[in-house]
Amino acid sequence: MNIKQAAVLLEQEGIRVEATGQSIHVIPVAQDENIYKLEKRDEQWVYLFIQYERNSEGREMIVNTFRDETEAANYFFLVTLQSSYFQKYIFTFKEKNTSLKIGTPSFTMSALQKALSSLQVVHTSFSFFDEEVAPHSIHLKRVSPTECKVQYIGNNKQVVFETIELEDWDAYSAMFDYVYLLALLDQKCKNLAENHQIEEAFSDEDFAIFLTA
Repeated sequence: MNIKQAAVLLEQEGIRVEATGQSIHVIPVAQDENIYKLEKRDEQWVYLFIQYERNSEGREMIVNTFRDETEAANYFFLVTLQSSYFQKYIFTFKEKNTSLKIGTPSFTMSALQKALSSLQVVHTSFSFFDEEVAPHSIHLKRVSPTECKVQYIGNNKQVVFETIELEDWDAYSAMFDYVYLLALLDQKCKNLAENHQIEEAFSDEDFAIFLTA
C-alpha cells in the first residue's frame, strides 16, 4: 500500500483526507482540532500527533517512525480506519444499548454474551476461558477469580498480543470492542479482496495494529 492507495480507500469509507506524495492526514472538522499526520522526513516516514487545541500553534509529537512508504501507509490506513469504525459502529452501538452497561462496573458476562449475539458474528471468532481457541480470533483468558486478559490469537493459534490483567467488567468491555472490530476489519478485507483493491492479505501484526490503535 502507498499513500495514494491509502487515501483512496479511506475516502471510500467517507473519511476525508488530504494527501500528497510526501504526507497524508485526515481533514479536521474544526480549525483548532488536533490531528494525526504521516509525512516523509529525510529517509524515514514519521507519524505525528499535532496539537492545535488550547491555543497551541501546532505542537508536534512523534508517535511512530517507519522505514518505507508501504509500511507507513499501511499503518496510517489501519489506525485511521479503526478510529472511524470505533465512532461509527462501536460507540453508536453502546449509545443505543445503554441497558447493557458496556464499559461500566455493571457490565456482566451475560450482558457481554447478549451484546456479542446481537452482532451476529460467528462464534469461531471468539472464545471464553477454557474453550479451545480458534485461529484469528479473540480469547478471554481467566487469570484470577476477578480478573481476565483479552488476547488476539493469530492464524497459527499463537498469542499475537494480550491486554494487561483487567477487572472482569473492564475485560468484558475490551472483549466486546475487539470482537466487533475484528469482524468489521474481516468484512472490509473481504470487500477489498473481491474488488481487487489490495494485493496481499493483512497479516496478524496488521490486525494487531488495527485492534490496539
